[in-house]
Amino acid sequence: MLNQATVDQQEQALRLKVRQLEDAQRVAFYEQIKPRLRDPDTYAVLNWFFISGMHHFYLGRWFWGVVDLIALAIGIGLMVGGFVGVGFWVIVSMSGHYSGRRNPNG
Repeated sequence: MLNQATVDQQEQALRLKVRQLEDAQRVAFYEQIKPRLRDPDTYAVLNWFFISGMHHFYLGRWFWGVVDLIALAIGIGLMVGGFVGVGFWVIVSMSGHYSGRRNPNG
């Protein structure tokens, strides 16, 4: 697992490499990378306040978004059916199972 110091070092090294590019190369680099960049604040809001997997749709990960929506539907169905604890467990465990290991920009 990456720690903050490692990420900071890698980010600084990348910034230095980009600064060394000629202007035309730098513009081409930013044009290429721009579609992949996502706002980390938007990602955080979608991840923490909407348990339905909206952050996956924001990142273009449609499969995982659908998996989260299905887990939410199953969990709600179980809760409505009287299995509140099991339904809550399904929602919480499925939505947090893989989202914490994903990079918002990758």
